[in-house]
Amino acid sequence: MSELKDWNTPAQIAEHFNISTSTVYANIHNGAWECTRFGERIYRFSRQQVEAIVNAGTDARKPRRNKARLREALRIIS
Repeated sequence: MSELKDWNTPAQIAEHFNISTSTVYANIHNGAWECTRFGERIYRFSRQQVEAIVNAGTDARKPRRNKARLREALRIIS
């Protein structure tokens, strides 16, 4: 894992969690991860935001697909 700074780019977060940058952006855009937006296309993560991601236990490497959600819902109601 890489050393975190006070403010981290999506690329630094991707390196820190060993995931792709596109996964980081997907989590930003779907609302799973909170970050600070400094401009139209400039996103940064504070240390506190990174800690919140870690504490939430978000597993960015295994996003749940609609099929998985459907199977889980069917399992619950049956």
